[in-house]
Amino acid sequence: MSSIAIIGAIEGTVDNRLERDYLMLVESLRRNGGKFKDIDIHLVQPTQYDITSNVYNTLQRIPGVYYHKINTDYNQTTREYNYTNKPIACEWLYTNIGSDYEYFLWLDGDVVVLDEPVIPTLDNNEIVYLYNNQFLNNDTSAEYITHDSTDFITDKELYCDLMSKVNEPNPREYTATNSWLIYTAAKSPFWREWNIKTRDYIDYIQQKDSKSFAFYDKSNNFENRVEELTMDIVIKSNKLTQVLPSQVHTFNNRDTQHMDEFIERYNPMSTVVHYDDLMCVPDRSSNLQEYFTPPWLKVMIYKIYGTTIYNNIYNK
Repeated sequence: MSSIAIIGAIEGTVDNRLERDYLMLVESLRRNGGKFKDIDIHLVQPTQYDITSNVYNTLQRIPGVYYHKINTDYNQTTREYNYTNKPIACEWLYTNIGSDYEYFLWLDGDVVVLDEPVIPTLDNNEIVYLYNNQFLNNDTSAEYITHDSTDFITDKELYCDLMSKVNEPNPREYTATNSWLIYTAAKSPFWREWNIKTRDYIDYIQQKDSKSFAFYDKSNNFENRVEELTMDIVIKSNKLTQVLPSQVHTFNNRDTQHMDEFIERYNPMSTVVHYDDLMCVPDRSSNLQEYFTPPWLKVMIYKIYGTTIYNNIYNK
């Protein structure tokens, strides 16, 4: 049994951004991952939207990268709910390769590895993740703060409304997670139950008139983010204990322009950076620009994304 596998969900998108993001993640890990640089990477395509042949062929040439195009009962016929591809992929990986590894490390595609990741040793009842409102404190501290922005408070109310309609008990006990990074035992029932709970919620929403939910006129595409809620529900139902990650930057693109939105500051100790969208990098208020200065990263972005995106980042 191998110790760790990185897992993710990949598919073709209108601008091919997701597949190129994962290619950059893979390339940066193989370059900078230290003792983890050669660990296996499993990417699942749970929809009908194929990645481009160029990206597919490149991934096939990288040792230890495995691409799985799957058919499940949950395959979407449209892109409307593709935000929930993550739990679909997790259940498939748990069922099919969960016995091959001790741990799964989920990473979203919009992540770049700058140095050897810090991966802790966990007990079976522990899981590494962040809540949506948890950020590193400042440039030097490894401590996390909890920030209650206007958007976060609104989201809390919208999730509570949704849970009350689904008859989830004690809705205020749950908080939306930031699911770009998840690390726990590969055989943890979390990986399977997360998808079951997410699909129950999505099915319920699709059967109802969207106007019956508080999010109808308060949040765009809120129903696509159900996995942020169901992740916490399943973690608590399995009595898993949160372990905070180390040396990661967890930038989130702003949903609105509220003045009290929190932007995580640049931290020189960050080894893994979640940038959310490459088009956020040129915005200097995001503090992402400082991570994207190494010459090797500039070359990688030019090679993977092309001239237009490169110029948008570096020649503004």
